[in-house]
Amino acid sequence: MPVPTFTAIEFDKDDNPYDDGTGYIEKWQQLSANFTTLATYVAEVEFSVEQTSQNIMDLTATNLELASTFAASAAAKAQEAAQIVSNDAIAAIEAQFNYASVQKAIYVSNIGSWRTRGRGLSWYDPTKPSVLVGQNTPAKGQYSTVAAAVSAGGLVGEYFYNIATKFWEKITATGTPASTRIYAAGQVDFPAEVVIAAIGTGAGQRLLIHDATVAGSPLWGEFDTPSSINNNWGDTFITGGGAYPINSIAMHGSTLMFSKLRAAGPNDSVATGAFFLDFANGTATALNATAKWKWASPLVFGNQASSYKTISTTEVLPSSNVNALATCIADDAPIDPVSGEPIGYVAGASGSGAFVIKPDGTILSGGLVNNFTFVGFLENRLYGFRFVSNRTLYDFGPVDELVGGFNGTGYSIVTTPGFSANDDTMRVFTTGDELAITYSTGIDLLRPNPNEPTKSLIQKIGSNFNTGPYIDGAGTAAVMCDTTTGAIADTELAANPDFSTDTASNWLSVGNAQNIAVTGGELVWERIAGATAGCVIRSNTGGPFTGLTVGKTYKLSANYRQPLGIARVGYVAVVSTSVVGMGESATQTLSVTDQLFEVSFIALTTTVYIYFYANSTEAGDSFASSSVSLKEVTADRSGNSNNFAVVGSLARTAINSLPGAIAAYSGFSATNYLSSSNAALNVSGVAFTWPVVFKVAAGSDTALIGAGDFNVSQEERYLYVASSGVISFYTGASSAVTSAGSYADDKWHFAVLIHTATGSVSLMVDGQVVGTGSYTPAAFAESAIKVGVRINNTLPCAGSIAAFTPQTGTAWSEDQAKHWCRTMKAMIDNGNATQPAAAVAADFITRSGQTLSATSSTVYRSTNTARISSQASTVGTIATVGVGERGEIVVGGSTGLKVSVPARNLREGELRRTVKRFSIQYTGDATGERNQFPDPANPAEMAAARGATPIAVYDEREFLHLGASKDWVLKYDGFGYWTEIAVDPADGNTVEVVFETEGWE
Repeated sequence: MPVPTFTAIEFDKDDNPYDDGTGYIEKWQQLSANFTTLATYVAEVEFSVEQTSQNIMDLTATNLELASTFAASAAAKAQEAAQIVSNDAIAAIEAQFNYASVQKAIYVSNIGSWRTRGRGLSWYDPTKPSVLVGQNTPAKGQYSTVAAAVSAGGLVGEYFYNIATKFWEKITATGTPASTRIYAAGQVDFPAEVVIAAIGTGAGQRLLIHDATVAGSPLWGEFDTPSSINNNWGDTFITGGGAYPINSIAMHGSTLMFSKLRAAGPNDSVATGAFFLDFANGTATALNATAKWKWASPLVFGNQASSYKTISTTEVLPSSNVNALATCIADDAPIDPVSGEPIGYVAGASGSGAFVIKPDGTILSGGLVNNFTFVGFLENRLYGFRFVSNRTLYDFGPVDELVGGFNGTGYSIVTTPGFSANDDTMRVFTTGDELAITYSTGIDLLRPNPNEPTKSLIQKIGSNFNTGPYIDGAGTAAVMCDTTTGAIADTELAANPDFSTDTASNWLSVGNAQNIAVTGGELVWERIAGATAGCVIRSNTGGPFTGLTVGKTYKLSANYRQPLGIARVGYVAVVSTSVVGMGESATQTLSVTDQLFEVSFIALTTTVYIYFYANSTEAGDSFASSSVSLKEVTADRSGNSNNFAVVGSLARTAINSLPGAIAAYSGFSATNYLSSSNAALNVSGVAFTWPVVFKVAAGSDTALIGAGDFNVSQEERYLYVASSGVISFYTGASSAVTSAGSYADDKWHFAVLIHTATGSVSLMVDGQVVGTGSYTPAAFAESAIKVGVRINNTLPCAGSIAAFTPQTGTAWSEDQAKHWCRTMKAMIDNGNATQPAAAVAADFITRSGQTLSATSSTVYRSTNTARISSQASTVGTIATVGVGERGEIVVGGSTGLKVSVPARNLREGELRRTVKRFSIQYTGDATGERNQFPDPANPAEMAAARGATPIAVYDEREFLHLGASKDWVLKYDGFGYWTEIAVDPADGNTVEVVFETEGWE
């Protein structure tokens, strides 16, 4: 606002109010005009101040609204992180059980924090051990007799799987070996990750929960059929309404749910409904077409009968014939006051259509009353498969927007695009971003486009169809074919990433596909005998390697030559049997024609085989390799491959009982220590930093780190704790620096030795400088650096060492050292997995059951794929496949259950996850008719925001509120998110959308 100008006025003694010729009157008129101008300006200033104040208030309200939006997002992330903190370090698992007739099996992870609050509930047994995730419970494995279990070292109270009886049994006597059947074992809390399997039929039907966080995946709890079945009263929920096979299992929060059919076959019209086991409340309820009922007895493992009571005749399903169940959690899900977990939607496929159970218990029946055999969710959109006439897959829309009589868009053999078949073999599975339809001659992968269904994409495997382009990456699926023994070699993994329009020889043709599950990474298939052009080949480059210790880290080294005929190399797999597919645990991309290959991995079994894989363009191509070796190491977590070898053997023990606790090394001696000969860690003539976390008690001199040459004067360097408790750095002739205080108190301490190239030395302990010194360093030859002993293997550490993160070439600043101390102290005190300073060169921090190495990141990025051999001889005719979020697979069949779980560390993964925000501005159209940003019909706009979620919207810098009754709502169609503004922006307005996306460091 410009300041006004005023006319200057001067009065003098000659002015005469009665003489107009002197200008006296004009001067007063001008003065009055000046005051009028001033008054107007003051009024404008007052108005401007008021307007500015209002603007500030509006801006404050806007910022509060935006802050609330961000806070809600942050709170959701915090809740998600809190739920998975308890299962952060889990070792790889391979297990197989010869159960008879496995009907259904699923893998469930991220159970929730409620699982540790079971005290006082019916299923909670305080006599069971309270163990950490990843630690062993007293399970002895699998034996054909109790005598065999005792002979293998089994003690009274320990349990095992009896291969002969197919029951879990507890050893009751060892003199004359005896055992008794048990229904609950393992840890006291509900496991962080579980395999849930329904086995048997009729009087032999059982529902088992296996603990997927410990070696062997042993039993945690079992519900069995009672000895006498009464179809009206006296049933367990396993036999409620009749002892008929379980055909679907699902779980969300603390509720395990399943459905049952009276007889096999999707068209059976008589069944028993849906059952719900609420572990947070310790109750069991069920629903069918006539009533809702509840069991009188609380939820207890075993096979005891219990009466049940009808509690409602109005809360009913459209049909008692329930073929499938699925669950999802909506963005605005209410919280269960007992479990503390979000209450999800439950969808079901029944003989009289699809149905939805809302979080408040309201049951919605769909408008299509024919027989449905499948329901599933992509994001929060509900899909259902109608198994009549032209078998049709329906998109019902967002589940939280459905009302009674809901209907949807259909896909079938007669639609555009259309399926490849229409027969009784068709089944449907959700596969991440797609839906998979299997049939007798192949597989269709459907990527729906809810906005324009005719532009949906169907990838066809095994048939010659024109499918058009494919958006957003490769379609991937693991196929389990219902075949006889030997019909397929290993898991047949099918993919057509380019959406090829024909059946070229390099794509797998799948027949009679019955069960399918996506494993989370890029999948390939392999041809064992005779590689043909375009097919993936494999080459056994070494092994078998025997005598490995399960859970320890090993480094594979090999020289290999890539033949020129191989156009694109793939990866290396380390597997536990000669049949590839039993738990891939290490991968590395190969990109040059001749090189030394090294990779570290964690042993899953005592014997491993090594395979190279590649896509071949020439028939008969293979890898040539030599000098294949394998040795135990402790992996470098920094990614620089400065691994330390374990000389002899060392113990690893969790430092506390917190989830994710570091497993420290102990048991050092002249023949048991850690060593590296990597020149990158040499300290002669250069600056270096030695940070170490240790715990020792008072006693004799005890070395922490040693380097140099013991046989030459002044060419040895080692950091040690003296018998008096002080910490000293010895330089070959004397100690260059010694701490003032004592640290031999059997507590964890964080020492950092900082050494410049000229010999200035500073010692920091627990974040404080405790000594400084200097000397004249001499150059010397080095052969190794050792942890836990001097360079001559004397003065073995009499305590424990939890971490050593050396850096050569740099002397840390005091601030860097303090940061490292704070970081490591958080890890020791809280089990916090924060990564140490980025400049750290080597770090062998380990967790209970898992070493965190550079290759572990492949698990977090979902590129490390677990695979299972589907030879029918392992689990018989395959009936079910379940898959977890990070590549876990369970397979069930006529003769057993198989579990394959890769090593994973969720807390470390959360810390690698980053949340980023960015904004995109959209200019308004001339007519002001646009209200969707980005435009879901504009591929370029959608691609720019792919993978991101809108969290805030501005119309010409005006903040809009989120919510259907406010200014904008969030939309999703399977391809991505966009915003829809309730009132179209004015002509030419610029709309700015703030997006949030998650990624990895």
